[in-house]
Amino acid sequence: MGKGRGRGEAIGIGHEGLGGEGQGKTRVSGAPETRSRLRRSFSGLLGLPCSPRRPRSIMEKLRQPRTVGCAFPWHRTGGTGQVGVPAVGPGVPSLVQDSTRAQVVLRVCALVALGLVLYLPWLGVGGLAYTEGHRAIPAHEMLAGETAGHASGGAGERAMVTTMFDRPYLRKTPGTPWAIAGSTWALGQLPEAARPSVEFAARLPSALATIAAGVAVFLCARRWFPTTGDRAAVYAGAMHLLLPVYWEGARTAEIEGLNTGMTAIGAVLLVHTLVFARTTRAAIFSGTLAGTFVTLAMMAKGPASLPVFVAPFLAAGVTRWWASKHGLAWAGLAMRRNPGAWIAAGLPLGVAGVYLLVMSRLVAGLGEAPVLQSPSEFMWTLGRLPAIAALAPTGLGYAMPAALALLFPWGREAREEAASAEGSRASVLLVARTLALTMLLALGIYAAFGVHNPRYAIPALVTIAPLAAYVGHGYATGAFGATRRRIAWHVGARSWWTWPTLLAVGMVGYIAVYEQPRRGTSGREPASALASAIAGASEGRPVRVYADEMVEARPELLWYATRRVQERGGQARGRWASAPGVAQALRDGSLALVRTDADSDERGRLARDFGVETVVLHEGRVHRYDFALVRAGEVPDEPRP
Repeated sequence: MGKGRGRGEAIGIGHEGLGGEGQGKTRVSGAPETRSRLRRSFSGLLGLPCSPRRPRSIMEKLRQPRTVGCAFPWHRTGGTGQVGVPAVGPGVPSLVQDSTRAQVVLRVCALVALGLVLYLPWLGVGGLAYTEGHRAIPAHEMLAGETAGHASGGAGERAMVTTMFDRPYLRKTPGTPWAIAGSTWALGQLPEAARPSVEFAARLPSALATIAAGVAVFLCARRWFPTTGDRAAVYAGAMHLLLPVYWEGARTAEIEGLNTGMTAIGAVLLVHTLVFARTTRAAIFSGTLAGTFVTLAMMAKGPASLPVFVAPFLAAGVTRWWASKHGLAWAGLAMRRNPGAWIAAGLPLGVAGVYLLVMSRLVAGLGEAPVLQSPSEFMWTLGRLPAIAALAPTGLGYAMPAALALLFPWGREAREEAASAEGSRASVLLVARTLALTMLLALGIYAAFGVHNPRYAIPALVTIAPLAAYVGHGYATGAFGATRRRIAWHVGARSWWTWPTLLAVGMVGYIAVYEQPRRGTSGREPASALASAIAGASEGRPVRVYADEMVEARPELLWYATRRVQERGGQARGRWASAPGVAQALRDGSLALVRTDADSDERGRLARDFGVETVVLHEGRVHRYDFALVRAGEVPDEPRP
């Protein structure tokens, strides 16, 4: 483990451990001139050393390491003459970064490939389940141009005012239906033989958003925490893709996957803008990107991730105060003179204002009241107090094993390491502290607002994976002292592949044990018999099936059933209506799909509250909900004995 190595000593490159550099093995960088080009490229991808020689072509010259806009002394030539090994002095740990642009692109491709391998297999297996229908059905109606109460509106209005079964459905912002509609349309252009299922198309945006977040974590971490071969950054990107807390959201047609992915990208870019940006130009660029992804997250789930976007500003302020108090160098722009910070905050606020103004006008022109939901439903109530108090500890548990990284950017040893080194090394600690504080403050803000369900606080965890790169950086470069190196060794740095392998195996188990049975509760299978009953009751005429509580519970049942009728040559459409609307539709001769289980007894209430007696045409069960297809009519008296 290299216990006798000092923090200021030049470190060689070995194979063991996360970075290998700190394992006490020094490898001479001098590959034979006869090594093949393929092996040289493969070695570069893995971060292994190659001999520095004069490039033989323009392309080889372009692949040499560059330092444009780099704030770290990554590419200074050390005493051995090796390219990529910085000169070091007493008390200054080595900051090693030897990646070329081609190698960075290859590592990005490797992370994307890992994400595709993790999230695409069996993605389309099983029907829509739970609330997936609430996201996918508005997307399909948007594509089909089906609207209610605003049929004269153009494509823009149909996109803004999403509908479900012809009823304006505005409980959530339209970002997820937009993404699902785009995915469904794009995959629909493929040849029919290669066209995936509608379920695959609906779940694909969540998977792609999670993969994009993993790439963003890698790209930012390699700038913040440089190591040879970007090993720590690759580890952080892979850890983001493999964290169990993201599995469900990334493999379902839900708002959580898209929202968490956009939140992760926006949060790391905010930290980069507030802490790491050295020039006005860099701050404007990263701030604009941050504001864009914050806006996309807001379009996916409204203000659900707002605490995560407020927390970096608070965390950066606290970290700057702490650095000033202890005399640590700060190379970033001051927040009050940072134009990127103003852009990152102003862009989403401006878009949100325009969106609310447009939506208020569109809603005022609707022919019926839309379905809405207030965020206050998820906030403070006295009965939820124990769950609210447990939110932060539960969130930390959700972030395991990456949450172990929270142990490292604190304490006297970390402060002394930063104070005894040059400004670039101090910045490493300051970025790490900002990431850790962002997560902790975001969890605290969620709890302060009374959020009790840990699932709603998942966006607060998005900065934990890049913090894992800080641990890898400190261990690999020898920046950590003996205590923190020993802790890092025990929590996984001795074998970088241990956690990713365990998590990948765990993900296979998750798919088999949890995901597939969960999708097995879908209404897709019961919909086949329901479609036959609808077709039989229609007698070849166009039919409309009204529903209320079954749409709230399992909307995919009615959606699949009407699609089956249409595939068989019939004409059937669903219509979501309130209880009075369902009663009136039954009086007018339409069909209705009602709940009949003990938790609802919707059919009984139609008789008691509206005086509508119904005849059952078909009965069934989806998950824990009993349902019946009914039409108005007197129930025949049972024969007397």
